[in-house]
Amino acid sequence: MVRDAWLLRATCVALLSFAGACADGTTVIGGDAGGGDAGVTGDRGGSADGSTDMPMTVDLGTDTGVDMPGVDLGSDGGLPDTGIDMPPPPCGAIGDLCCPMDQCDEGGVCDDTGRCVACGVVGEVCCEDDACSAGRCVDGTCDDCGALGETCCADGSCADGSCVADICTDCGGAGEACCPGDVCDAGTVCGAADVCTPCGGPGEVCCEASSCEADGCCVGGLCTGEGSTCPDVGGTCMDASCGGCGAVGEECCDGDVCTAASSVCDGDTCVSCGGLGEVCCDDGSCGAGAACGPTGVCSPCGGPGEICCGGDSCDTGFACGDGDLCVACGGPGQVCCDGNTCGGTACCDALEGECVAAGGDCVFGECGVFAAGECGICGVPGEPCCSGSSCGFGGCCEAGNCVETGGEVAMSGMVCSAGAVVACGGDGEPCCGDGSCDMDGCCLAGTCAADGDTCG
Repeated sequence: MVRDAWLLRATCVALLSFAGACADGTTVIGGDAGGGDAGVTGDRGGSADGSTDMPMTVDLGTDTGVDMPGVDLGSDGGLPDTGIDMPPPPCGAIGDLCCPMDQCDEGGVCDDTGRCVACGVVGEVCCEDDACSAGRCVDGTCDDCGALGETCCADGSCADGSCVADICTDCGGAGEACCPGDVCDAGTVCGAADVCTPCGGPGEVCCEASSCEADGCCVGGLCTGEGSTCPDVGGTCMDASCGGCGAVGEECCDGDVCTAASSVCDGDTCVSCGGLGEVCCDDGSCGAGAACGPTGVCSPCGGPGEICCGGDSCDTGFACGDGDLCVACGGPGQVCCDGNTCGGTACCDALEGECVAAGGDCVFGECGVFAAGECGICGVPGEPCCSGSSCGFGGCCEAGNCVETGGEVAMSGMVCSAGAVVACGGDGEPCCGDGSCDMDGCCLAGTCAADGDTCG
């Protein structure tokens, strides 16, 4: 039969790895040269040609969905069943889908579409943990900025040094700009014009907490060397005391002056200052990890709910908020972090000082409408439309830009009205963009009245 011959050929083609010859020239197992054997499952002999077939399974009936080893010639088309599952699509390489847990190969990061994109090079998105192989991560993008001698980054930060006149400059050393938070190297203090000035030596300004080198005495903001006469208060400086006054536990010198480091006059006695729970020193300073609170006592600073440290600084992930207290920053609805930055794709709405989620409304525009992490102006007349072709103030989105209500659109006889493009010029319809109406009608308060109608 024709069908049997066709099935035999299909079987032969699928089994090329086995030797033999079909009567019609195709290759088949067992050297069966006959044409009368339909090749039914388990047929080892008794065929019309007297040959003996090797064990083989040929499906000639309805496909049950469970294929025995061999060739499937049932209702699924008779194609060879390999029994091998297709491998999963590749993942992790640039351009591929992200692997489980949003993982990508080195040099890539999973984007919002679920694909791996290149990261870390200047101009590319930042890699995980805001890492860049070159430059610095600024608002989610690697920027070539912040190194010494280069321009400051967009958020005013520097990788090294401090931002001075928009240039990253060495900071902290004598004669250099003060580092953020008015910090200077040891032996210097942040002085006039935010420049670090040598301190602590005889004749130099006192260092932080009114300290001087080698048990010198701080009098009037200047250091007096040990063995020298203390100006204004008299006495010889010895062990930070001016002739028996000014040291911790001694009486205050004339004018309620204390001359020892980290001391302040309390009543008639010099007491220690600047430590946690102690009174603030005269210059308002406190020791490391503390700041002068509203009650004049040094309190822990920088953490959540704690007072802001010097220079309005807080621990990472927090910013100085209302009441000079550190609050969580960077997430949608939270205050912006230092440098007007927010985490992930959120945008800092600088006018509000608050982070806005991607797609959310900024005071003017929308977060991420043009660039990730940036508030773009959109939705107002003359500016691009926001997401979803939306415009504010009753405007209409026309060819990607917002047209104010009452403004002309490209289609003749139509006008923008209260956010929709509608017909204009007819009796009772909005006036067209140039204030005109059909058939010599009158435009009254934005609405057309037909010729002959009573005005008003």
